[in-house]
Amino acid sequence: MVPLLTLGIPGDVVTAVMLGCLLLIGLRPGPLLFKESPEVVNAIFAGLLLANVLILILGVVSVRLFPKVLKVPPSVLFPIIFTLCFLGSFSLNNSTYDMFIALVFGVIGYIMQKNGFPAAPAVLGVILGPIAEDALARSLIISHGDWSTLFRSPISIFFYVISILSIAYSLRRQLAAPKAKTKQPGRE
Repeated sequence: MVPLLTLGIPGDVVTAVMLGCLLLIGLRPGPLLFKESPEVVNAIFAGLLLANVLILILGVVSVRLFPKVLKVPPSVLFPIIFTLCFLGSFSLNNSTYDMFIALVFGVIGYIMQKNGFPAAPAVLGVILGPIAEDALARSLIISHGDWSTLFRSPISIFFYVISILSIAYSLRRQLAAPKAKTKQPGRE
């Protein structure tokens, strides 16, 4: 929450969703949020404090009940969750189109899960994509369409280098993993 509220940068998927919600209601997280909308920041802090107290109380009271939820068979739990998801998507705008969108993204999520794709980058991309696009458009308007402005700043070059090194490291680890599995000791 700290990077989200102070810099406008989400730290994980949950804060990325919160960033999307704040943008939907017309608030731009960052340093000016504390000056322009202190009542919203105070409400967020009060909500977080209240949520922590309620989680503590709920955890102490229901510590014996929650493990029993794990004993519910998936054949019973799945239809309940499925129904609640569609009920929530319908009740948002009283539209069956929203239910169709929920179904489409549910199928996409299922396919991604079955093929080993993590959901977090997809959620971050959907939420942060429009923000990045607006920032790119704004910077190109300021620079009169000059793309070289994206590569002139030492800070931007630093982040490009860090990004390239991160991708190279990740690719190197993924390529080295199959080789390590084939060279296990004792197997010939």
